[in-house]
Amino acid sequence: TPQGTHEVRRLELRDEQPPTLVAEAEGAGRDYELERFRGACPDELLADMQVLREAINDAPEGGEYEAFPPNRIRGYEASLARGRQTPYTIVARHRGTGEAAGITIVCVHELRPAIAAQEDTSVLAPHRGHRLGLRLKLAMLDWLRAERTDVASVDTWNVPGPPHNDFDFLA
Repeated sequence: TPQGTHEVRRLELRDEQPPTLVAEAEGAGRDYELERFRGACPDELLADMQVLREAINDAPEGGEYEAFPPNRIRGYEASLARGRQTPYTIVARHRGTGEAAGITIVCVHELRPAIAAQEDTSVLAPHRGHRLGLRLKLAMLDWLRAERTDVASVDTWNVPGPPHNDFDFLA
């Protein structure tokens, strides 16, 4: 049964990010710090990863609930490794409570790294309204730009809508 539609947008890493958007996202999310890791999730973050991955369940398009127990997360990571894909993950964490608040994941296929693939970007409901989704995605683009010069662009899937510029859908 059709669950909804998505649009694929390609973000070019050579394009500079709009400075006003970066400043807005950093200002709105100043109560959050970003932590990142490449590859499999560290064991000490696995419980946070489960909560963050399950946050996608309240996305606007609906559908069946998806659980992300640790064995599913580890299976997904093993599948990526077998397929020669490297996940890059950034987590937003609330400075005052230490609570994990949001996540974004991008996968780079090591045999054809030019176009990376955006995986989930989610922000837990109590932490919305701080432009964390935008901040996470902008930070990811910066990280890839600095570390992965072989990545030229990132394909991202979003609910359809007319953006005013290439970054409006990140909000």
